[in-house]
Amino acid sequence: MPASKKDIRNKKNKALEAAGLRAPLTQSGVPVKPPKQAYVCTVCKISLTMPQQIKVHTEAKHSGKTVQECFPGAPTA
Repeated sequence: MPASKKDIRNKKNKALEAAGLRAPLTQSGVPVKPPKQAYVCTVCKISLTMPQQIKVHTEAKHSGKTVQECFPGAPTA
């Protein structure tokens, strides 16, 4: 009897897991996404995850400072 699709998939998943290449899954089988990088303002300590918000935050809250002074190492969007 030939192997079923389920048997082939399980064999492939076991091989990937043994090699350490299989992505971690949630309980429902959806791949887990890595957490977004958070950028922290050095002046007011607010945490932002969207690079577009960095420039807006700097202009609105800290008008005398530059983006690199508020968020060192963050990309300037």
